Amino acid sequence: MNGEFKVLGRLRNESIEVGEWSCDPCTFELRFSWDETAYFLKGSVSLENLDSKEKFQVTEGCYFVFPKGSFWRWTVHSVTKKIFTAIE
Repeated sequence: MNGEFKVLGRLRNESIEVGEWSCDPCTFELRFSWDETAYFLKGSVSLENLDSKEKFQVTEGCYFVFPKGSFWRWTVHSVTKKIFTAIE
Protein backbone atom coordinates (compact mmCIF):
# COMPACT_ATOMS: atom_id res chain seq x y z
CA MET A 1 0.00 0.00 0.00
CA ASN A 2 1.23 3.50 -0.78
CA GLY A 3 1.35 6.28 1.77
CA GLU A 4 2.02 6.19 5.48
CA PHE A 5 -0.16 4.66 8.13
CA LYS A 6 -0.13 4.67 11.88
CA VAL A 7 -1.98 2.21 14.10
CA LEU A 8 -3.75 4.05 16.92
CA GLY A 9 -5.14 0.98 18.68
CA ARG A 10 -5.99 -2.72 18.48
CA LEU A 11 -8.94 -4.61 19.92
CA ARG A 12 -10.17 -8.20 20.30
CA ASN A 13 -6.94 -10.15 20.13
CA GLU A 14 -5.62 -7.66 17.58
CA SER A 15 -8.23 -8.59 14.94
CA ILE A 16 -9.60 -5.01 14.91
CA GLU A 17 -7.26 -2.15 14.15
CA VAL A 18 -7.92 1.60 14.28
CA GLY A 19 -5.53 3.98 12.59
CA GLU A 20 -4.80 6.86 10.26
CA TRP A 21 -3.38 6.88 6.75
CA SER A 22 -2.03 9.68 4.59
CA CYS A 23 -0.77 9.73 1.02
CA ASP A 24 0.65 12.15 -1.53
CA PRO A 25 -0.73 12.18 -5.10
CA CYS A 26 -0.15 8.85 -6.88
CA THR A 27 -1.97 5.88 -8.43
CA PHE A 28 -1.92 2.35 -7.03
CA GLU A 29 -4.01 -0.83 -6.82
CA LEU A 30 -4.96 -2.60 -3.61
CA ARG A 31 -6.87 -5.79 -2.83
CA PHE A 32 -8.28 -5.61 0.70
CA SER A 33 -7.56 -8.73 2.76
CA TRP A 34 -9.67 -7.17 5.55
CA ASP A 35 -12.98 -5.28 5.92
CA GLU A 36 -12.38 -1.56 6.31
CA THR A 37 -14.49 1.49 7.08
CA ALA A 38 -12.83 4.82 6.41
CA TYR A 39 -13.60 8.48 7.03
CA PHE A 40 -11.70 10.90 4.81
CA LEU A 41 -10.41 13.95 6.66
CA LYS A 42 -8.60 15.63 3.76
CA GLY A 43 -7.96 15.29 0.04
CA SER A 44 -9.48 13.93 -3.13
CA VAL A 45 -9.36 10.36 -4.46
CA SER A 46 -10.91 8.61 -7.45
CA LEU A 47 -11.68 4.98 -6.62
CA GLU A 48 -12.44 2.27 -9.17
CA ASN A 49 -13.58 -1.17 -8.07
CA LEU A 50 -11.63 -3.37 -10.48
CA ASP A 51 -14.06 -6.27 -9.99
CA SER A 52 -17.35 -4.43 -10.66
CA LYS A 53 -15.94 -1.43 -12.62
CA GLU A 54 -17.89 0.97 -10.35
CA LYS A 55 -16.25 4.38 -9.89
CA PHE A 56 -16.46 6.78 -6.95
CA GLN A 57 -15.08 10.21 -6.09
CA VAL A 58 -14.11 10.54 -2.42
CA THR A 59 -13.33 13.87 -0.77
CA GLU A 60 -13.07 15.39 2.69
CA GLY A 61 -16.03 14.36 4.86
CA CYS A 62 -16.82 11.14 2.95
CA TYR A 63 -17.33 7.80 4.68
CA PHE A 64 -16.52 4.68 2.64
CA VAL A 65 -16.60 0.90 3.16
CA PHE A 66 -14.09 -1.47 1.53
CA PRO A 67 -15.28 -5.10 1.79
CA LYS A 68 -12.77 -7.87 2.36
CA GLY A 69 -11.58 -9.25 -0.98
CA SER A 70 -12.49 -6.16 -3.02
CA PHE A 71 -9.89 -4.88 -5.50
CA TRP A 72 -9.49 -1.13 -6.05
CA ARG A 73 -7.51 1.32 -8.15
CA TRP A 74 -6.75 4.49 -6.18
CA THR A 75 -5.94 7.73 -7.97
CA VAL A 76 -4.95 10.18 -5.25
CA HIS A 77 -5.34 13.71 -6.67
CA SER A 78 -4.18 15.72 -3.65
CA VAL A 79 -2.62 15.00 -0.27
CA THR A 80 -5.18 12.73 1.39
CA LYS A 81 -5.72 11.65 4.99
CA LYS A 82 -8.22 9.16 6.41
CA ILE A 83 -8.97 7.42 9.67
CA PHE A 84 -9.96 3.78 9.44
CA THR A 85 -11.16 0.69 11.25
CA ALA A 86 -9.88 -2.57 9.79
CA ILE A 87 -11.35 -5.95 10.77
CA GLU A 88 -9.59 -9.18 9.84
